Amino acid sequence: MENVSIAASRVKRFMHQNGINKAVESHREKLEEVYKKYRDYSEAIETGKEITGHTKDRKTITVALTSAKRKEFQAFTNNKDNKRKYEEYVALKDVRIRFNKNVEDVLAVVLNETLTQLLTFAMDNAVLQNEHKINSLRNHGFENCQLHVLFAGLPTWNRCDDNNNNEEGDDVEDNHSFCTYIAKLFTVLKATDAKYSSLKMSKSLKDFCSNLCVEFVVSVSRSCEFAAEFNNKKTVAEETVKLAIKSLFTLRSSVEDVVSFESRTVTVTENDKNVKRTELHAVKTSRFTDGVYEELEKTVNYFLGKSDERGTLRVAPAVVLPEAAPKLAEAATKKTLLKEAPARKPRATPKNKETTPTKSAAKQTTNTVVNAAAPKKTVKPSPKATTVKTAPAQTVRT
Repeated sequence: MENVSIAASRVKRFMHQNGINKAVESHREKLEEVYKKYRDYSEAIETGKEITGHTKDRKTITVALTSAKRKEFQAFTNNKDNKRKYEEYVALKDVRIRFNKNVEDVLAVVLNETLTQLLTFAMDNAVLQNEHKINSLRNHGFENCQLHVLFAGLPTWNRCDDNNNNEEGDDVEDNHSFCTYIAKLFTVLKATDAKYSSLKMSKSLKDFCSNLCVEFVVSVSRSCEFAAEFNNKKTVAEETVKLAIKSLFTLRSSVEDVVSFESRTVTVTENDKNVKRTELHAVKTSRFTDGVYEELEKTVNYFLGKSDERGTLRVAPAVVLPEAAPKLAEAATKKTLLKEAPARKPRATPKNKETTPTKSAAKQTTNTVVNAAAPKKTVKPSPKATTVKTAPAQTVRT
């Protein structure tokens, strides 16, 4: 369904495997292999053709049954244990509860709307308290969320304290069954307002929400199973699921009965003739005083394409924790003062007054002056010592 993050196909899987048909599906899985072999071998013996495969358009590919294969197939079908398992598998079909087409869609929409309310409330609280990570659905004031009653009676909600940073939440069977869809829903909600852009959702909270979804689906499935058994039916209708969900609201809302009258045209037989006449009938209807369930039902019908009007479900306003109120007030005051304070202007330097250089600037200037004033030293090579030899004096004789 468009604009619904929780997948109906995943809901359907848990309705059968963990809920209403759990025991039946467990037996069917054990017997399925023998059932298929017995069915195919019996058909091959009867038709004289063995099924070897299927084409892309799901047509069977057959070959002539050889005498060796016939003996093999007959040995299998004549086995008493195999025949017993085949008959048990067939008999399980009679006790398997079936669902109408829209049943999983109804539950998917209800889960999507409930999580939307609780997650939005948690996100608003995180923004209000200057937090960037959401660790809990049960923030102060969560009981004001209109749909929290659907989760309030579940074991995970009552047993587990999700207000922590533990990355490994309490597990139930197939703990991560809905985690992908919950992360998708959280991404959709973040995109609705820029103030949510920096928020993140902890892994423990995803697990917590996943457990709630599994338990809710299983709980409603059980209620539908009891209703089907009571009415001696094997198919659960859409209205049965809605009735199971409606009963959960009696924990939160008061019910009032409304009596009205309407005229109906009926056909009666008088003097061997069919005569139409108008009769007055009394009609009693029950409804919740707060109207939350009625708005939820409108929303479900809207997503199922049965109504053009979507119900109005109100998100509870965020509430500041009492112990956090003073700190938040102090932080808000500082932020306001900084915002309202006039910006400081740099001091203007007088034209006829020399500026006093800073220590680092003065030091740097001094070094530059000293280096510039000092004459450069030139190193002259030392002359080599030379020895002058003089010739000996000559004596001139006359």
